[in-house]
Amino acid sequence: MSGSYSTRLQDRIAELFISVVAETHPMVASLLLKKSHVVHTKPLGAATNDLQQLYEDTARDEMMLLQVAEMDAKLIDVQWRARKTAGISVVNAVAQSHQVRTGDTFAELLERFCRKNLPSHVVQSLLYYAHVWPSLTTHPTNPCSLAYTRVGLKLDKILSDKTATTTRIVAALREIRDTSMEFDKSQDGTALLEKKSPQLELQEILSILSVIYDSVAGPQLRLREALDRFGYSDVVSDAPLMNLNVWCAGDGDGNPTMDHVLLRAQVAALRTAIRKRYVADLQHASIDLGGESFAAFATQKELVIGNLLQDRYPADAALVSDVVALKELLLSLVGNVPVEVKRAVSHLNELAIKCRTFGLRFVGTDVRHNSLLGSFQAKMRFSACRQKARVNYQWRDGRPEASRSCPPDVTIGRAAEVRTETRSAANAVAALALLRLAGNVVAAPGAVINIVPLFESRQDLEGAPGTFHTLAIDPIFGLHIKHVGGFIAMIAKSDTTRLSGPGVQGRQEETVGRLMAVHPLSYGSGFS
Repeated sequence: MSGSYSTRLQDRIAELFISVVAETHPMVASLLLKKSHVVHTKPLGAATNDLQQLYEDTARDEMMLLQVAEMDAKLIDVQWRARKTAGISVVNAVAQSHQVRTGDTFAELLERFCRKNLPSHVVQSLLYYAHVWPSLTTHPTNPCSLAYTRVGLKLDKILSDKTATTTRIVAALREIRDTSMEFDKSQDGTALLEKKSPQLELQEILSILSVIYDSVAGPQLRLREALDRFGYSDVVSDAPLMNLNVWCAGDGDGNPTMDHVLLRAQVAALRTAIRKRYVADLQHASIDLGGESFAAFATQKELVIGNLLQDRYPADAALVSDVVALKELLLSLVGNVPVEVKRAVSHLNELAIKCRTFGLRFVGTDVRHNSLLGSFQAKMRFSACRQKARVNYQWRDGRPEASRSCPPDVTIGRAAEVRTETRSAANAVAALALLRLAGNVVAAPGAVINIVPLFESRQDLEGAPGTFHTLAIDPIFGLHIKHVGGFIAMIAKSDTTRLSGPGVQGRQEETVGRLMAVHPLSYGSGFS
């Protein structure tokens, strides 16, 4: 088999998937093979004609046409997943061989700092920039069903496993074959759902967050290892490298059934989910530890688990402190550290990183300022950093009314943010005015809700620095920025490409650079 690694992997996965389809739909598999042969052996013009003829022959049987269309879409999807996996493998191989890349590893960066004799306090200050702040979306317009998202993630994981066998890959491809890409089933399994409910959107985002949860400790451990290796063991690297957020279900792109009740339920479900992950990790960490020697550790571990299950922790720091204390207690119980204790300590180190990263909320919840427009009266109340901060829009005929009493708090996390699509500075100022109309503290001590301009189109990106300048010098908005702790801007990825084409990525990077180049002190003290 010739061609690049990516091509070979895609062809192999396509071959396996077609063989899996042949088990239940032999005629469909035959047509997929014909299509594959045409695409691989014919020039573009001839291939187009042959594919048109193949379509016309199939279109005579509507049911067959639908089956071919579904399996062909899945074939394209599994090949894309194989190409993605191959791409990651190639990038990793290039990184290991020290050839041309677009970035440096932590080890290479710290080695360069060491050669330049940068002191520890300078390196400590630079770690502030070792941070990413993504915001994931949950879209009711996502064409894939929740069930298909889950089996797709399962296939991704298997393809990424260097020890994966053909048997495991084929089993995952069978699940792909048998799962509807488009429709989820009702709870009783008797009906297909034409549109995702907010509850299904939440389950989808939890499936994706689970993948991120499992992989978040690695980069932090590599950073610590590089610091120690190059003489920066006194540099503290406990701060999370990521602040993960999600746009709640029905984020303004569309679910009309999303309201404050479901928003509260989503935040509660996220908090419950992360506590369950911590409990599972604690139990896994101590699976090899038993007997009287570890009785004190077992007792303390059960106390931590009880606090998690009963949601007794008042703040993230208390949980982190208990996990670190568990690790220290375990080390104090033994002299020469046996293998099973080293393994448990390693797990507890990773758990502490996860606790610092995800806290007790799992992720922050972002809300668009127009996300709850509709015929209903939307009431929301947020508690940010355990402070009362209210976003309480009463909508009638598209206009906000005066704020009224709110239902119980929804704990969002470290800070509450309201996203606003920004064609100009006026959009952000309008969102700030709505915040004030809803009874929140604006541009004064006690303000905790940040208005975050979202730059999507090419025109938005080109105007971003000017928009920022206009907002910074505005007497009200500029003062609000100082009181909430700094200016935050958001740049979209998928929507920007959709609006302006794939060539817009370079403009996104340019915009980030221009915004980062702004000297905050030029706008006065307390500005960041």
